Amino acid sequence: MQNQISFRRFLQKNSYLLVIAAWCITLSFIIDLYWTGNSSVKGVQQKIEQNVQKQERAFDRLLKDTSVINKISDNRYDEHLVEQMQEFVELTG
Repeated sequence: MQNQISFRRFLQKNSYLLVIAAWCITLSFIIDLYWTGNSSVKGVQQKIEQNVQKQERAFDRLLKDTSVINKISDNRYDEHLVEQMQEFVELTG
């Protein structure tokens, strides 16, 4: 009986420690979410930039192929050229 009373009294006297511990855990979750959110946005931004640059380089290679450009502009493309263009889109997309 005495043991229960002293434990109850201990909790009453030191309940502020539980409140501080809960506050620290909450604060750590908030800080962790903030830092994780920023790093993931930067990672996504870099991936998007890399993908856009890859597509730009592929498009530049396509523009340098004057025979393909001439065929497309003169409406003289055949099935083989259309298949090549589909493969190009699949590789860069």
